[in-house]
Amino acid sequence: MFNPETPTQPIEPKNPTLPEQVITDMVEPPSNTGTQNRKGEKCRPPKDFDGKESNYKRWFRILEAYIRAYDNLFPNDQRKINCALTYMSSGRAAEWVEYFTDEHTKIVQGNRVFDPGMTWADFMKLLDQNFDLRRTKDKARTDLSVLKMKQGELEQYILNFNSLAGRGGYIMVGQENPCLPGMFLDGLNPRLRDKIEDQKDAPETLTSIIDDARRFEKSHYRKTTKNRVMNWQPN
Repeated sequence: MFNPETPTQPIEPKNPTLPEQVITDMVEPPSNTGTQNRKGEKCRPPKDFDGKESNYKRWFRILEAYIRAYDNLFPNDQRKINCALTYMSSGRAAEWVEYFTDEHTKIVQGNRVFDPGMTWADFMKLLDQNFDLRRTKDKARTDLSVLKMKQGELEQYILNFNSLAGRGGYIMVGQENPCLPGMFLDGLNPRLRDKIEDQKDAPETLTSIIDDARRFEKSHYRKTTKNRVMNWQPN
């Protein structure tokens, strides 16, 4: 028996923030059910999910319980998926819904429908891969281990590195993981890495390494620009 924290009347899921309607088989609001489902149970719908990993597990447990309690409203996988999407209308979750819509739906006779092979189990796997804290942490660490700076894109590299390091659990408030300086240098442009490591007093912290990388990159840019000006010849 499902025991809710706050009994409410079963409701039709909200309209999601999507570029187009996800499916035509929308969930119809239940009629004459009062505050109970057909089993006599009372339950509440999930709150809107904002995409924060720390909120994901609890949100999904409530979503699953709601779908189980009102299984007559969600007789197939498409309706279950649509229900979940309607409660993902803010923050990073809304951005992911747009991505999901582009990748896993198509237009059929003027209507947007799910790919035939998309099951509820497949959808749950996608959610876990993108919002489960443990899985996103592992993926961030994997991506960080192979991150490389592209030529002339130091600031983008720094941004990507800090983002992945944070999501991977390497950066804590007031603390810096001792493995980060070496990881940052490994992915840095070889020219910059050699400049930093060849200094008499090579920096040891991530912050100081980033400062030096910016300094050397700025110097390199000035020299390159100066050489181009000096070597320029009119056509």
